[in-house]
Amino acid sequence: MYKCIVFGGNGNIGRTVVDNLLECKKYKEIVIFYRNKLARWNNNDKLKLIEIEQFNFLNNNNYIEEFSNKIGNVKDYNTVFCCLGGRNDSEYEKVDYEISIKISKICEALNITHLSIISTENSDPNSNDKFLKFRGKMEEEICNRNIKYISIFKTNYVTHKEDPSFCQCIISFFGRCNNNSIECKKIGKAMVVNDLKILNSCCKGEENMGKTIKNSYTNNEIKKLALEKI
Repeated sequence: MYKCIVFGGNGNIGRTVVDNLLECKKYKEIVIFYRNKLARWNNNDKLKLIEIEQFNFLNNNNYIEEFSNKIGNVKDYNTVFCCLGGRNDSEYEKVDYEISIKISKICEALNITHLSIISTENSDPNSNDKFLKFRGKMEEEICNRNIKYISIFKTNYVTHKEDPSFCQCIISFFGRCNNNSIECKKIGKAMVVNDLKILNSCCKGEENMGKTIKNSYTNNEIKKLALEKI
């Protein structure tokens, strides 16, 4: 039985990750950091809910210790799903880069087995586009962390979001006309399928011999994962 932590659990991708985790009997406890609580999370014994406003602790020098205190028995947790994403240019550096990097440092310090994180296709630390730049910088830095398994889901043209912004609606409209688009729910399922593969292999003794195993998944690879049963 596995335990995991989800950052950005009420976002369009994060909520599909949580939905799949709740349906899977192999996960016994799920901690969710969220902006707005979803009604469908009420009265579920599997869930521990922490409001995202409490991210203020990440500004402190002892944020790793504070994180441990919020979670409790954090070394019992197997996976961190990071589904955060800035909503505009003013948030990309803070959310997509700074907070994501601190989450990766938490995983490294507390020996979390697997970090599964959302990024984007064409991310590039040298890009003039802020969104692509800070996601590229994030990927570059987390891949240097001493975490056993790192999975990066490089999505593009995400469609069928449950609660899209106006800009996301425009992107989704054009995305549906693009053969490389992907439904939001498929990303959430693929992330959980991938996590189970990793954790099950660890339980079977198929360890990575101290090396970090890093994998990136594009839309087509994510779609293939989503076809598998949880």
